[in-house]
Amino acid sequence: MIRKSVAALIFLGASATVFLTFAAGNGTSQSVVTDAADWPAFLPVVMPDGRRLHIADSEVTWSQWQKCVDAQTCPEIRMPKGASHLHPVTGVNWFDAQTYLGWLSQQMGTQVRLPEHAEWLEFAAEDAPKPREKLFTDPRMAWAADYDITARPSDERTRAVGSFGRNAFGIQDLKGNVWEWTATSCAVADGRAVKSVCNGGGRVVMGEHLAVLSELVRDPGNASCGGGLPPGNVGFRVVY
Repeated sequence: MIRKSVAALIFLGASATVFLTFAAGNGTSQSVVTDAADWPAFLPVVMPDGRRLHIADSEVTWSQWQKCVDAQTCPEIRMPKGASHLHPVTGVNWFDAQTYLGWLSQQMGTQVRLPEHAEWLEFAAEDAPKPREKLFTDPRMAWAADYDITARPSDERTRAVGSFGRNAFGIQDLKGNVWEWTATSCAVADGRAVKSVCNGGGRVVMGEHLAVLSELVRDPGNASCGGGLPPGNVGFRVVY
């Protein structure tokens, strides 16, 4: 059940945290304080299995990424023309995201990670992509059955955090133009396909539609994906 109010945990550093409460699900919201621009803000959502999952209010921003760069831990990545420090970081591959997660976990004193595909669908709520009818039923065409021939090229420009509003849980920008890395793998183990939403290799990224990208990809425009046209940009959101 979706609650009408949620609490946002703003992490300001190793010694300070601030709790904010704002209305969600009724068309109104309160912006997070700007002092938290360098740190993720988290909102708690109860999963179907009863677990309380804390989801970052938005994707990791350039400002937040730069803190890790300044600590000489994360690689320095060139910011696209037209972007600002309040835009979601892009041009990061799955391993880059893991580096940031390790650094942030040390800063926060708690283990943060990428969400699983199933978790992403839950907290995305009404912004989650809807399943499309398969193009083919012949098992021999399974590799192409989910390909979306109606997809339009993704906008490669990003917008500042908050530009795409909040969903019913109060989480920002889940319908934005940045796809998000997840922890879900499409790898094959012991010669058998892992029970998953995908097959083969790579990781699931979520956005307007499900896509599968190599863990090494920083520019999805130069990669193929089995879920339709590749995303224009890929960033990531953290949870714990």
